[in-house]
Amino acid sequence: MKEIRTGITIHAPRDRVWEVLTDFSRYGEWNPLIPSVTGELAVGNRLQIHIRFPLLPAMPLETVVASLVPEEQFSWRGRLVSGQVAEGVHFFELRPESDNETTFVNRELFGGVATATMIWPLQQALAEGYRRMNRALKEYIESGSCFL
Repeated sequence: MKEIRTGITIHAPRDRVWEVLTDFSRYGEWNPLIPSVTGELAVGNRLQIHIRFPLLPAMPLETVVASLVPEEQFSWRGRLVSGQVAEGVHFFELRPESDNETTFVNRELFGGVATATMIWPLQQALAEGYRRMNRALKEYIESGSCFL
């Protein structure tokens, strides 16, 4: 399996970061990578997400919630051809650093036969998309925009 891992420290308590991260209805206000998520966050539920990379239209992807630990982490799994071609599990993890500081880890594990041929530029594009999302989440929370 291949992994892409990014992270950022946000100056806010973990419960506030969790509140924003799980409010899918407002992703379009701040999230440049995943501007749309529909569905209820519960293990086994289907989520319809749209992923947007620079210079490309948003791509729809159906995922299934794979794990959920409130205020700690959730993940979803997306597959191409039953996971034989490609499968990804995307993790959103929160680690409290202090009462008013949280580290957000945004990572993905990839598997399947197509993973072996993932080329370096695609991996870099994904990692940069995750970093852009991280920075946007930090700015959205720290500016107070999410609580207006």
